[in-house]
Order: sequence, then C-alpha cells, then structure tokens
Amino acid sequence: MTQSPPVYDIFLSYAPADEAWVDGYLLDALRASGLNVLTQEEFRPGVPLLKEYERAVVQSRYVVLVLSPAWTGDRFGEFVDLLATFHGNREGSWPVVPLILQPVELPLRLKHQVEVDATTPERWPAALEKIARLLDAPLAPAQEVPDCPYPGMTPFTTEQESLFFGRDREIADAVKRLRLHPFLCVIGPSGSGKSSLVYAGVIPALGRSRQFGSGGWDICTLRPGAKPLTALGVETQNFASLQSAPLPGNRTLLFIDQFEELFTQSDPAQIQPFLDALQALIGQPNLHILLTVRADFYPELMDCTLWPAIGANRLDLPPLGRAELAAAIVQPAAQVEVSVDPLLVERLTGDAAGEKGALPLVQECLRLLWQGVARRYLPAAAYAGMAEGERNGLQIAIDRRASVVYSNLPTTAQPIARRIFLRLIQFGEGRADTRRQVAETDLRATGDDPALFASTLQTLIDRRLLTASGGEGETTRRVDIAHEALIGGWALLRGWIGERRTAEQTRRRLESTAQRWEELERAGGLLDPVELDGALRWLAQPDSQEVGGASDSLMGLIEASETHIRATEKEKEAAYQRELDRIMELQEVAFVISHRLSNAIGDIPYNLDIARRDDTDLSSDRLTALDRIQRRIASIFGLVEKLTAITGLGHIPFMQLDLRCVVEQACQLVLPSGNIQFKPPLWKHALWISGNQEILCDAFQSVIENGCEAMRGEGTLALSYQIEERQIKVSVVDTGPGIPPDLLSRIFDLGFSTKDRSSALRGGGLFGCRLIFRRHRGDIRCFSVVGEGTTFIISLPLLVLEG
Repeated sequence: MTQSPPVYDIFLSYAPADEAWVDGYLLDALRASGLNVLTQEEFRPGVPLLKEYERAVVQSRYVVLVLSPAWTGDRFGEFVDLLATFHGNREGSWPVVPLILQPVELPLRLKHQVEVDATTPERWPAALEKIARLLDAPLAPAQEVPDCPYPGMTPFTTEQESLFFGRDREIADAVKRLRLHPFLCVIGPSGSGKSSLVYAGVIPALGRSRQFGSGGWDICTLRPGAKPLTALGVETQNFASLQSAPLPGNRTLLFIDQFEELFTQSDPAQIQPFLDALQALIGQPNLHILLTVRADFYPELMDCTLWPAIGANRLDLPPLGRAELAAAIVQPAAQVEVSVDPLLVERLTGDAAGEKGALPLVQECLRLLWQGVARRYLPAAAYAGMAEGERNGLQIAIDRRASVVYSNLPTTAQPIARRIFLRLIQFGEGRADTRRQVAETDLRATGDDPALFASTLQTLIDRRLLTASGGEGETTRRVDIAHEALIGGWALLRGWIGERRTAEQTRRRLESTAQRWEELERAGGLLDPVELDGALRWLAQPDSQEVGGASDSLMGLIEASETHIRATEKEKEAAYQRELDRIMELQEVAFVISHRLSNAIGDIPYNLDIARRDDTDLSSDRLTALDRIQRRIASIFGLVEKLTAITGLGHIPFMQLDLRCVVEQACQLVLPSGNIQFKPPLWKHALWISGNQEILCDAFQSVIENGCEAMRGEGTLALSYQIEERQIKVSVVDTGPGIPPDLLSRIFDLGFSTKDRSSALRGGGLFGCRLIFRRHRGDIRCFSVVGEGTTFIISLPLLVLEG
C-alpha cells in the first residue's frame, strides 16, 4: 500500500442493515462536530471496490467498525478489519476502533483494542463522547428534531403530498380511469386511506398530469351530511354552472368524500334527488366526479340508482401491503432527513398486518414515537417500550394518546368531552360504529359554559383527536372525529358508547322531533301521550344529563305537548262528565217515572185476577178482553224498564236538604212500614246535603222497602249514620235471610230486584238507586251473609253539620 497523508478523520465501516443508525445518529453527530467522515456510500463509481477500501483505510486517521451480527456475516467487514490492522502494524499505530452496536463475539485481534459500547440507546451519547475525545474534537450538541412528518389520525391533505407514500400504483390507476371516464368511485375498508389517496395523491397527480390537455383544475369538495342537496349547492357555489358548458381549458373535479353519509345521516327526502342530481352531472363537459365510500356499504350502493355508474367505474382500494406500509413509514421520515430503524419498520408492519384501518393507527403510533427521535434516528427501542402486557405498541398507541389528552382536561371539561365524542358517533345497526360530521352548535348543551365548551373543543382539535372544517369561532364550523380508528382503538370511548348508546339515540330522536316542530313553526308535530311519557322518563334518568340533556327547543316541545295533552284530557273529561251528567239525569227521571208508573198500575193485575175469580159468568169476549188488558199491562211494565234509554227529559234541580227529613219521609212511604229503628234513637243534628228531595226520597224508599220485603214483617230494620271526612254514611240493616253470593254480585244490575219475582210491587230496582246516589256525588254498597241479613251503606257528601 502506498502511504498518503490522512484526508479523513474517520472511515466508517458498517453492514447495510445498520445503515439507518449510522446515517441518522452516528454520522449526523460526527459531521455536526466538524469531523471529516468517509463511508462506503461515498466510494467513487467505476473504481474497483478493493481499491476504494484501501484508499479509505490509508487516508483516514481512524477506522471505526460498527459491529453487529450483520457486520460479522459481511465478508467486506472482515476485509476492512484486516486491511486496517495490517496498515496499522506497518505504520506503528492502532487505527481500528471497534464500536459495538449489538452484542457480538469480537475477533481475537480486536479484543485488545479500545472498545466503544453502543449496545443500548442510553449508552449512545457516551459512545459519541469517546470517539470525539479520541479525535480531540468537541462533540456538537444534537440539533433540534424536525417536525413530525406523519399526520396521525387525520387524513393527509393536498399540501402533504410530499409525505404521502405507498399508493403510487393506485394513484396512477385513478388518474388513468378519470381520463377514460369522468366518473370514479373509490371503495375501500375503513382506515384504508381513501381520503388521503384523493387529497394527497390523486388531486396533486391530476394537477401534474398532461393526459387531460392544458389548463388547470378547480377542486370542489363536499360531504353529504344531513342535507346533501344543500351541500351540493353551497360547496360548488353554483350548481347550475356545473351543468353548463365551462370555458375552454377549464376542468372541475367534484370530490364527494364519505359518500356513505348519504345512507346514515342524510334526510331521507333528499337522498333520491341528490342521486338524480349526480346522475345528471355525469358526462357534463370537463366535469369529473370522484366519490369515496366505505366497503361495508356495498349493499346500499347496489340498491341505489347510481349503481350502474358506480359498478362500471369503481376502484377497489385494498389495505396497504407490507411493502407499501413500510414505504409509508420510512419515506416521510426520509423527507425530513430522519432514518428509521429497520427493526421498527419490521415490527410495525408485522403488528399492523392483523389490524383493521392500520394506516391511521401506524401514523398515530409514529407521531407518538417521534418524541423518541435521537438526533436524526428513530430507534425500535421506543416502540418496544410502548408495549404493555399482551398489547403491542400499535394497539395501545391510539389509546394512550387519546387517554392522555382526556385525562389532562380539567375535571369540569371532561363531561363536555365525553358528550362531544358521543354526538360524533354514527351508531351502527348491524355494522361497526362510525364517525359523523356535526355542526359545532349541535355539540353544545343548554347548560354549557360557553368559554369552557370552546376551550375543550379546541383542545381536542389541537391534540388531533377531532378535526374541524373551519377556523375557531366560525359559526358554520363542522366537527368530526379525526379517524374511525379512534372509535375502535380507544377503550374509554368504547366504554362510553356501551354505557350511553341508548340515551344518546333517544336524545337524537327527540331532538329530531323538536327540530320538525320548529320547522312547522310550532303549529304541529307535538308529542303524543306515549312519546311524552318516554321523553319525561328519559329526562329523569342520569344518562340524559350525561349526554347533554334537552335543548331549549326540546324543552319547549315537551312543555307545549304537556299543555296540549292536559287541555285535551281536560276537555275530554269535561265532555265525558257532561255526557255522564246528562245520562244520569235521564236515568234518574226514567227511574222516577218507572217507580211511579209501577205504583200507579201495580194493583191492576191483582184486581184483574180478583175479577176473574169473583165473576164466574164472564163471557168469552170479556175474558178475551181481560187477557188483552193483562198482556198490555205486562207490555207497559216492559216499557217502563226501558225508560232509562229515553232522552231529552230536562234537568233535575238540586237544593239544600236535611237528610233526616228525606229518610223519615221515605220510611213513612214504605208499606208495610215494618219495624224500623233509628240508631241513635233521635237524629238531633241537621244533616245538610245538596240534591233533589223527591228523587232521593224515592231512592231511599226503594232501599228501605227492599229491606222490609226481605224480612216480610219478621225482624227489625235498623237505620244509623256516621260522618267520615265530610261524608255522611247511612246504614240500612235488615235481619232477613240475606242474599246468596251469586245474587249479591248482581243486585245493582239493570232490571234486578231483591223482591219476589212474582210480586207486582217490584219498584225501580237497585240499579236506579245507585244511579240516583251517584248523581248526587255519592254511592251505595251492599254487604250480606246468608242467614245473617243484609246491610246497605249509602254515602253522600255532607255540606253543613249543625248542632
């Protein structure tokens, strides 16, 4: 070897597998310290490799061997070691510095050399210091870590095109398809990166492409949301302009993201008109339409009228493969001159292989790992340190980030945060829960402190758990969960959803009803009694307050519904009472007429029988006439019993009465009078009631008469009274044989009487008595035991009790 003066301070020899650490950490530190370092990557092209190794050894003060299992298996590593050792022996120096990156068995010739231990991240700074001292160079401090190039949970934007990797083939395919046909639907699983593909891939590629001729692109983006027709008209500024021929050279891309919102959030009345509007736009000159939709909405797509266009022009977007995912990990870091440990790439891609929506999870994990960047190197140790139990770092990355953000909120802000996330969930029916866009105003609850709500929402946005369509303070701003992977990956959120799903669904249903009520200008759409009862029960539950309670509009609807239902029920009750009063008045009149007619004609059948017995010489014509009279009288009795159905007999006047007089009058009218006793013997106090004396007297007469008839003159009928809570209760107790149980249950039925069925003196019946007492706001009850007599208790409201 030809001796030449040193040109380089260090020649670094390392295995290709260790290149990321060498470039990102060791080489960055050495060169930042002003050291002139040569690596095999800088060998001159076209020069034999052995000559370049010889030049590197001869022209360098030291040869640093980065030792690892990969280096020991590299034949060129051993060659450099031998070459440097031979050169040192000839020059009388020891230029070889073994830097142990991973534990290895050192060759015997290296064991006497001064080792540099870099086997753990904690020892890396000391290793750098040792090499710097060897060269008498002060070690430069680490430069500021560059901004993280990974967007985390949020989709890539058009401005992040330079950081978007792993979808080159799909981007080229989408551009080619749009050139061939002006309509394309991108369909892929949740978390496959559909939005990122369009924003950071397809849109920039269209801008660069010359396949469409000269001229630029106008990009119009929208999401269907609750009012897709409104979104189409507002976001495109002028829907009519899309249907007219544009200026030559101008092209428009109408990008409808999250197209599945049409089936989950949109007003049903707007779905078909929206599909019709899109169908009419397909094929308009220089207009291209691009949709993104989740793959689990294939059934809805196939049932809609736009399916022929979708089915013929769709791009199925599969999840990223391992190679593409590795590019999405390594390449963004390379854009900011940071190297990623290959072991980290291997572990991340391996862990992500079984995860749905892996890309946003990996991006979020990398954002967390970015704080572990050492100089310009992202080590695998940072990822290994995130693992907990059986969960790998990828699985807990999103959980940890979201939980840290939530736990650092003020205690008073945490209920607001829980409510915000719940309102941003589109609950799945037979499929996974998803996110949904909601206007910021619809996230507030009536009792929220405005400043606290605003700061809580902005914190969640700043920490990238939520995204907003506009700036802070904009009244039209719409809020969304950063990515659906957050829904499945954050344990706290899954718990909230499980606990409050029903309460939140009820709130949305009620608020939707309140909104329709407002749209009808509060002139219709009130809650019916069943709906009102459900709303009140929901309000009484603690869960209702957890999800924000009722808005002012909903409370107004509930109060208006309560007022309307009370008024309706009151009117129904009043109408029912009026009808009941009218019926009772008619029944009372019918009873009186029946009673009096019975008394008036009751003795005619008896006299007819006497006439038959006493006059044996009656001719056949007279006998026939008597029979005809008998039948007609029987018919009259039948008609009397039906008088309760007669209407229009007028109103029965009430007045203030002394109940003693009524009862005494009724007793005097009973024939035969029987043995009637008053207990106490004298009713000294006036018992003032309100009623009609004649009608009440008839009713009491009928009850007393029934008692006397039951005893048939053998026994005592006792009348007594007592006062309970302004009710006078009169007891009529006989000592007759009592009423059998089968008859006792029917004594107040229409047409039933306790008298002998063969008797002509049957009266108006206890049915009529009960109607009279109830018409007087009272009632009558009966108790009887066979062999022990019968007790009737008549209750009436007492007006005044005088001593």
